[in-house]
Parts: sequence; C-alpha cells; structure tokens
Amino acid sequence: MQSLRHTLQPAVIDITEEWSGVSFTRLSPPIKTLFHGQIALIYAQLNGEECQKPDAKGKISVRYRLGDQEVSNTVNFSLKPAENSGLAIHRLGARSLIRSLERDEQDDGADKKALKARVVELSKQSGVSSSHTAFIAVHKGSGQAVKGPLVTRRIPTPSQYSVILLHL
Repeated sequence: MQSLRHTLQPAVIDITEEWSGVSFTRLSPPIKTLFHGQIALIYAQLNGEECQKPDAKGKISVRYRLGDQEVSNTVNFSLKPAENSGLAIHRLGARSLIRSLERDEQDDGADKKALKARVVELSKQSGVSSSHTAFIAVHKGSGQAVKGPLVTRRIPTPSQYSVILLHL
C-alpha cells in the first residue's frame, strides 16, 4: 500500500546541488528521485584552506522539480566545527561512502581489488564496519585477540524486553 501511495504522489526529480564557499568531496551517492515521506541525506567531506579560517562560511543550494514547480532550498553554514561534537557525523559520512563503494564492487566493470582496499582503509580509519572488516575483542593487558566461544548471559530487566549480553 505504501508503494501505491508513493506512485500516486508527485515525485521530486531533477535534483541538483550547488556548493558555494567551500570545496568538497561527495561521500553519498547522488539523489535521483524522492517520493513523499522519504528522507534524503547528503554527506560531503569539506576540504581546503577556507575551512581553517575562524569565520569561514559555506552554502549549499538544492534545486529540484516537484510536479510542474521548480523549487530551490539554500542552507548557509559555518565551517568552524562545534566544540565537543564527537565523531558521530564523521562516522555517518564514512558509513555512507563505504556502502556506496560496496555497491560499486558489485558492478562487473569495477576494479574490485582497489575498491576493497579503499573500503578496508576507510573502515579502519573511521571505526565503521564493512563487508570486509569486523571488530574483534582485544585483551587490554597483552594486546592479543581474545579467543574462545562466546558466552551468553541473560540479564533480567524490568521491562517486557530481554537484553542478551554476549561476553567473550
């Protein structure tokens, strides 16, 4: 029913973006079409010396067609990172790029070896798992990987849901 509902609504098409005041590397694949109720995220890595200036600003304008109407939305932003913002957004951007590269690996003409190496490199740098990497437990004292079977422990919780903790 949801698919039918989407087909009855006008779709957002001809989506283009224009960046001003900043050079960037796009991390997410281009958005081609959006249907009513869908969410689209654009991830980009901002580059260049202009990012180092304390009062540096950037701007992105997104243009698209919705039915017969042409629409444009513009967002102005500061290039100065927020204090104590953590790495959540960085990891989301890396995850988007990793997933895009993994899709490219499925193409017949793709350089699979180079794409795999790039995915592994990004995964290790960002701490985001991929189809070619995994997290392993390491003993703090010896620095050696922990080996052995997983031990399952049930931890009672006051809610109706159960939480299972896997301990190595």
